[in-house]
Amino acid sequence: LVERACVELGVRACVLRGCRAQKDEAVRALHEDVNVMLVTSAKDCGGLNLPILSHIVFYHRVLDRNVEAQVAARGQRLGREGNLEVVTLVNEAEAIGL
Repeated sequence: LVERACVELGVRACVLRGCRAQKDEAVRALHEDVNVMLVTSAKDCGGLNLPILSHIVFYHRVLDRNVEAQVAARGQRLGREGNLEVVTLVNEAEAIGL
């Protein structure tokens, strides 16, 4: 749904998925011509260096706070300029038990 919304709004987005080469291509696109990178915290984000990010938006509830912290840390790497805003969107079904 989020990917489709980006397309409908004309937002240049890429999705981080696939093998290492595909993930490297997504990161390259982010540096060159993409406004938004969609990442699910369940995917392997190990080794990513994303200080170019200005926002990280979790569009689902992250059950493991350590995973959430690790993903957010990808944007806090050396070379970071400016602030990094981390936002979590939680739908009604996920909010139960919070």
